[in-house]
Amino acid sequence: MECDMIKQFLTSFAVTLMMLMPLPSADAQEIPVMAFHGVQKEYTSEANFKMLRAAGFNINFTVYLTNDEAAKALDCAQLAGVKILLFSAEMVRFPKETVLRFRNHPALYGYYVGDEPSTIQFNHLAATIKEIRKYDTVHPSYINLFPNYADNEQLKALSYIDYLHKFINTVPVDFISFDHYPLRNNTIHKDWYANIEMIKNVSLISKKNFWGFANATVFGPYKTPTLAGLKLQMYSNLLYGAKGLQYFTYWTLDDEYWRKNKFGHAIVDAQGLPTPTYALVKKVNLQIRKYAHVFNESKVTAVFHTDKTSPRLTAKLPAIPQNFKYFSATGPALVSYFTTRGKNYAAVLNKDIFRPMVLSAVPGADLKILDPDAVEKLLLKNKRYSINILPGDMAIFCL
Repeated sequence: MECDMIKQFLTSFAVTLMMLMPLPSADAQEIPVMAFHGVQKEYTSEANFKMLRAAGFNINFTVYLTNDEAAKALDCAQLAGVKILLFSAEMVRFPKETVLRFRNHPALYGYYVGDEPSTIQFNHLAATIKEIRKYDTVHPSYINLFPNYADNEQLKALSYIDYLHKFINTVPVDFISFDHYPLRNNTIHKDWYANIEMIKNVSLISKKNFWGFANATVFGPYKTPTLAGLKLQMYSNLLYGAKGLQYFTYWTLDDEYWRKNKFGHAIVDAQGLPTPTYALVKKVNLQIRKYAHVFNESKVTAVFHTDKTSPRLTAKLPAIPQNFKYFSATGPALVSYFTTRGKNYAAVLNKDIFRPMVLSAVPGADLKILDPDAVEKLLLKNKRYSINILPGDMAIFCL
């Protein structure tokens, strides 16, 4: 009983503290950042959604059994400045009634339709989206795809590329989402960047944006998240052109599947209290929000790697970037070129999550670098600069 009283006090204290913190505004310039398995239905409250919002999330996905549960969540989320990706068991049985009930709710982001489907499910998913669009043509439908380490039996396809092409040719989604959790035992999975390359390519072919994930949950070979590891995952997604970011998961689930597979903690625990990962995710999301004006409307023109042996399907940096006379990094880097509203950018990501990287550069013309607050600072022509890039972090140049 005494332990329960202490836990209730700590929960109340944490919620009060989060509510006192200033919340970022839900303006149109934010990058979508979704909490996969966000605030759970048993814990739906304005306070818990404000805690989620304080960590930099603006979209919540939770499985609801009834539409009344979903309605309560939408109302609480609206008060916190959060949108809901809607899914309920009733929505599966009564799509028309569900869409008509919620399509005008200010907190509705869109409709969750499926997760990691095989090709044999594509026709059904397409029919579901078409049914939803009979009653709502404004809000998007969401389906999340397998990563490229799924085998062909799981995909029900000849290859991962075959899987992706069948999806974009069959299912009329509004954007493409995929999950690939690359940091196994804090080592980058050998096919992660190949996966993003393939997603980027089908995104261009289909003229649909894509969303990527970062893993924030401890399980199997996935260790306790680090700041550098979270940055590496999210910044890699952005530098390949992702227009939405997601975390698996926000809430530490407490169900049979979670316990059977020995999942550890996520961003908050099973009662909604912050774990050590909460502060790290909040820090990353705050930085992402500062970069929103750079990435929201960006168009990636090329992505290169500087490793001695480039990851599969990727290209090695062929020459130093435009407007530089000298350009050399002390560690493996990802270099992305993109344009945003007529401005040209080059971003350099440190792919090492343990060691900082020094980028030595001599501009061939006056150009600018974004400081940690995303404010442009002048770099003078012909002057040599040594730029320290922290593990998993990046430097962004306005050329």
